[in-house]
Amino acid sequence: APVSRVAIVLGRTLGGMTTAFMQGFLFLVVATGAGLRLHSFAGCVLTPLFMLMIAAAFVNVGIALASVMRDMQGFSLVMNFLMIPLFLLSGAMFPIEQFPRWVQLLAYADPLLYGVDGMRFGLIGASRFPPLVDFTVLVVFCSIMVSTSAYLFSQVEMD
Repeated sequence: APVSRVAIVLGRTLGGMTTAFMQGFLFLVVATGAGLRLHSFAGCVLTPLFMLMIAAAFVNVGIALASVMRDMQGFSLVMNFLMIPLFLLSGAMFPIEQFPRWVQLLAYADPLLYGVDGMRFGLIGASRFPPLVDFTVLVVFCSIMVSTSAYLFSQVEMD
């Protein structure tokens, strides 16, 4: 192809971000119709920003894993094995304050925790961490994942 592999990764990332953002936006429209009221104008800006950062980071987790996997069955198995614990530790379903202390420490290492916390601040004005901390953690994680996936994808040998 006449484009670099990094451009392919960035295009795939933007495509995945667009899909995830549209799904999340549709959910927010339905939730608003069901009575959700955003906490403030900042919430209208922060919520989509956190949605995009989460999408970019985890699309690149998928690209990085796909770059080192050889078969599709193994890829989906590994993605489920990785994503389900990350989701359960994120605080999206269960408050992490109710977890045992050792599980709370694992949750603090979960970048999705900071994305969920940032979106919670944007939506209802309550959060565990300051939004700047949430945003910084997501930017760092997203940067690491974009560069890792671009590097791994550029190293793939085509058969």
